[in-house]
Amino acid sequence: RMAYMAHYDSLTGLPNRVTMQEHLEKVMRKPQAPNTVRALLWGDLDNFKWVNDTLGHPAGDELLRQVSARLNVMAEKTDIVARLGGDEFAMVIERPAGGALEAFLNRLIEHMRKPYDLWGSTAHCSASFGVRVFDTFTTDTREVLKHADLALYEAKRTGKAQWSMFTNDLEATAQARVQIEGELERAIDNDELRVFFQPLVDASSHQILGVESLLRWQHPTRGLVFPDEFIEMAEDNGLITRMGEWMIRAALKEAARLPDHVKVAVNISPLQIHSSTLVATIVNGLAANNIKPNRLELEITESVLMTDTEFTLKRLHQIKDLGVRISLDDFGTGYSSLSYLRAFPFDKIKIDKSFVKDIESRSESRAIAMATLSLAKSLGMRCTAEGVETKYQADFLRDHGCDELQGFFISRAQPLDNLLHIVEVRRRPDTEGAEVLQIEQPVESTVVPFTAEKRA
Repeated sequence: RMAYMAHYDSLTGLPNRVTMQEHLEKVMRKPQAPNTVRALLWGDLDNFKWVNDTLGHPAGDELLRQVSARLNVMAEKTDIVARLGGDEFAMVIERPAGGALEAFLNRLIEHMRKPYDLWGSTAHCSASFGVRVFDTFTTDTREVLKHADLALYEAKRTGKAQWSMFTNDLEATAQARVQIEGELERAIDNDELRVFFQPLVDASSHQILGVESLLRWQHPTRGLVFPDEFIEMAEDNGLITRMGEWMIRAALKEAARLPDHVKVAVNISPLQIHSSTLVATIVNGLAANNIKPNRLELEITESVLMTDTEFTLKRLHQIKDLGVRISLDDFGTGYSSLSYLRAFPFDKIKIDKSFVKDIESRSESRAIAMATLSLAKSLGMRCTAEGVETKYQADFLRDHGCDELQGFFISRAQPLDNLLHIVEVRRRPDTEGAEVLQIEQPVESTVVPFTAEKRA
């Protein structure tokens, strides 16, 4: 019994990680038959946490037993199926060359996509797989496992419920990712982060009402790096909390240089909302810069509300009680926008730019924008349209009751000192008395049609 427990998973009866490792080493030493392909499949479930959180851990255990049964049904007699732990499974398979492996993987994905019946409850829990085809050059099982894991990460990153084959490009990308993660951690300590601001203006008068703070990384060799190149990494390795707190402090420090009626918006990530120091960071930042709480606006997306909803709503109410404003960003792009509007009294909702950009060409986008504006008005919430790039879009949104506009038509995101043509900006305390105000010219400089027209 002790030997069995050491080599097999007690829940599913499948070989465990130790046994899989032993089988993998034997298979890699065994000569491969002609015209065949051998591969290691590393997979996990795409929605397992949801099952545990909503149906309970006994239901999660039952799901894992059903997953193992499905894998055994798909496997041939010579295949090896193992549970590595948690919701991770592995298979070592051999198939004829010429496309049989790819065909099997497609059937496997479809089979694992079917709903599960868990004691009368239906659970949709697909699976993703990383695939490492064996070759004659690689003999280290640890390297094969690492490659399969990289392929699994790629399958998850590109949409889940699919398989991805390992390539050398994935390894090069992973190595570059590790390097960037190290540089990103040092960037916080080396003062390489920058805060840029994109103006929000009144849709009718075109007067500036606020600015949205956006993060940039001034890399010592690569120049200005935009968030889409590093935010995902920061979320994966937990740095997003430190970066988010830095952002709040930096944005509030700059906000002290703006007129008192100009608000400053800061985006909050799902991980950051769970940080035990978030509220203290906000309170200290407001106090240190003598900023009234209602000038700070935190923007959250639905992804923030999808994790531990009860705690998140409690935290948001705690922040709102300080007098800070809360807005729902990217409205309409998630799954349950209307239920969230009922669950929390947002001060503002923002129409996502994906709807704004097609207002001129698609009646559906116009209808969605109009419906969102009507909904916001009936709920007593302000509404901002982001991604406004043309005069037609600006006029349409204004005529249908939009309160605020944001986008390239107004201005790109800029350092605060580059927005002097839009808003009055006080000098930094450390520049008082200086004859020349030094302003770093950003990559994103642009013309401002609204204000240029107004000045004329």
